[in-house]
Amino acid sequence: MSSKYSDEKFDMHPKSWLSEYRNLSYWYLLKMGLFYSGLGLVAAFLIMGIEYFVFDYEEPIVPISLIQIILAGPVEETLFFGIPFAVSGNSFVVLGTGLLWASVHIFNAQFVEEDSFSYSTVGFAIPHIFFSLRAWKSGKGWFTILFHSAWNVMIFGISVAVGEFPFTVIDESFPELDIVMIVFSAILLGITYPLYRWRLKREIKKKLEKS
Repeated sequence: MSSKYSDEKFDMHPKSWLSEYRNLSYWYLLKMGLFYSGLGLVAAFLIMGIEYFVFDYEEPIVPISLIQIILAGPVEETLFFGIPFAVSGNSFVVLGTGLLWASVHIFNAQFVEEDSFSYSTVGFAIPHIFFSLRAWKSGKGWFTILFHSAWNVMIFGISVAVGEFPFTVIDESFPELDIVMIVFSAILLGITYPLYRWRLKREIKKKLEKS
């Protein structure tokens, strides 16, 4: 790989997966997001292949509304990455909350049932942990919210287009969930913004003191 892509080579190496990004342009962050998402897709397809051909298990597809898809970005990124980093400033704390976030994705239904577990979704989510952790640590955490929601909308659109489930803006069977997510996301964003700014100022001060 040429020196032109030295930043990408450095940031894609597993040894750098807990460090800040070397380049903070939005185009570069998009490339990093697609890189980790690509790893997630590989993991997800491998798991689905093992489930289907080895264990004769096929994960159920649970319909979801467009509102839930969009708001998953701000809710999940702030709750499991933004706030933990703002409070602790510790990569391993955020790694822990990120693993918790990924683990929650195993539940693919409103009611916990053994035949509704989504192992492939967990596999997809794990690489995203490092993308989000590093972006928040680099001072670009808000980009992960946009990326997360945009990715969800893209997958939602593809799923609707191929007929996996119908297009719906609001969950007609459980509209209260959409309302709760709207309120909850607004609260989390309101909490995260000042905490995150405080953390970034503190980290900058530490770097200046060391220099």
